[in-house]
Amino acid sequence: MYILQVMIIGYCGLLAAYVLSQQRQLQNYLLAAFLCIVALIIAINHSVEAGWISARPLFRELLPMLLGPLFWGFVKALVFSQWRLRIGHFIHISPILFWLMLAPWLASDWRQPVLLVSTFSLFSVYLVYAFRLTQFQQQQIVSQIGISQSTSLRWVQRTIVGFLIMVLLEAVELGLYRSGVLVSPVLYLADMLLLALLFAGLVWEALRQQNFLTAVDMSELSTKSESSPPVLTETAGIVIDPQQLEALDQFVLNSKIYEQPNLTIQQLANSMSIPSRQISQLINQGFSRNFSDFINGYRVRAAASALLAQVPPDNMLNLLHQVGFNSKSTFNLMFKREFGCTPSQFRNLHADKVKK
Repeated sequence: MYILQVMIIGYCGLLAAYVLSQQRQLQNYLLAAFLCIVALIIAINHSVEAGWISARPLFRELLPMLLGPLFWGFVKALVFSQWRLRIGHFIHISPILFWLMLAPWLASDWRQPVLLVSTFSLFSVYLVYAFRLTQFQQQQIVSQIGISQSTSLRWVQRTIVGFLIMVLLEAVELGLYRSGVLVSPVLYLADMLLLALLFAGLVWEALRQQNFLTAVDMSELSTKSESSPPVLTETAGIVIDPQQLEALDQFVLNSKIYEQPNLTIQQLANSMSIPSRQISQLINQGFSRNFSDFINGYRVRAAASALLAQVPPDNMLNLLHQVGFNSKSTFNLMFKREFGCTPSQFRNLHADKVKK
């Protein structure tokens, strides 16, 4: 048991350090805070059980109440890149203040049932809401790019389901304890083992997928996704100048700004010294694409050119990172949409031309 606890604390510490070393984004800070609180809770519980420190019933049970709001905020910031914390969001810690007011009334037993049930219920509500946020993101992707499913936040969903199972095990353990039934150490061992596997999975995801905390920007999705050539258009009184479209196309092509894996519309606008709203109008109305599709078009065309070179790349993973993609699944999906085949099929189809 001690080994599992040390493993979980180690996973949390390593992952928190990793996400904080990446880009300074809200989801990174919230996930790091969540991991640190989990590690602190496990360390305190073990210290109390080992007799190293005296038990503080209220502190041990109120600290987990931060986990739900932190994880919900992490998922919210991951799905909506423009979402920011506001003063009003501090209402999410009001349950802690409520229980602090009732401190004199609470029993000294740290397994005080009302408090524990409230903690489990609150965490479960936030987990369910976070899961629904990921489902919303997937539905938006399906409606925009016409695929049957999205894998961008599948790892988050697996983590949420794992946490819900863990809460269920805790509830069963509490119910048996309050009923006077001797709680089997197997339940606690299963709980710790599941938690260790969950955080091991997060570490694996961080190692496997570069920028794994970057998801689809829901604020940049547009209802238009089909490509069409730049034309002079007028929508809601806004005239799109073909010269502006040509300038935008040439800038992206020549600067190769699309090679930046986490490129945002604001960064593109800053590079061209043009308001982001104007860039968005040019892309949506002039090219009839959303920003993500617009940039990915340059990426897959750059990848295709590399595959047609006299010395084509032999490592597809290096190629997709080179042109700006973060994941192989997205790279294959966008490449097939543009050329009607996967990158590997494209390379095989043009193998003879490359040799010549």
